[in-house]
Amino acid sequence: MTWPIGTGQHFVGVYNISEDKTYFYQKGHGTEIVVIESRDGYAYPDVRERIGEIAFREFEESLELAKMAHEDWDVDEFLTGKQTPVLFGTALAPKDHDTVERTVKADEEKFSGF
Repeated sequence: MTWPIGTGQHFVGVYNISEDKTYFYQKGHGTEIVVIESRDGYAYPDVRERIGEIAFREFEESLELAKMAHEDWDVDEFLTGKQTPVLFGTALAPKDHDTVERTVKADEEKFSGF
């Protein structure tokens, strides 16, 4: 499970809980995600500086809650509807998605991210 570090213009990357590793992204590539660096753990002074002390504390508090609620991924539990992934979104424009049965168009009236 990954957890975002920062939000909006202060988003700098994600922390992977299972790996205990942080992946830092480079801005300005549109829908392409460019990993510029990865580090073990997440508590780095330069990250605190980039997103600010208050935002970093909020990240740590929300990460603690996420860790308490985190369950190991189980494909069988997912396939039987007993476990569901939780995903956080970005401000990227919606796009079409291929499924087993058909392509779901992002501009379909019944399509929603909520």
